[in-house]
Amino acid sequence: MRVDELHDGIADRVRCVDGVTATVDPAATIVVPMAAVTDGEVTYHDTMVPRGLYRVDVVVTLYVSLADNEQGKVEARTFRSNA
Repeated sequence: MRVDELHDGIADRVRCVDGVTATVDPAATIVVPMAAVTDGEVTYHDTMVPRGLYRVDVVVTLYVSLADNEQGKVEARTFRSNA
């Protein structure tokens, strides 16, 4: 699997959360609530033998707006939930 395919797959899963859009484009205009799936670190095994010994870290940044009412705070907690 290529790294861009991994990003696309994660973004598709994030889009399953009601009300959240997701992008893999780091230059996209952010419209909250929105998640941006970007590159993390790709760590390769020192010898690269056998092939396949690597680890890919992907960063998902969730953007939400500051709310000054109770409903907005509840919605923000829902999006930040680990579930």
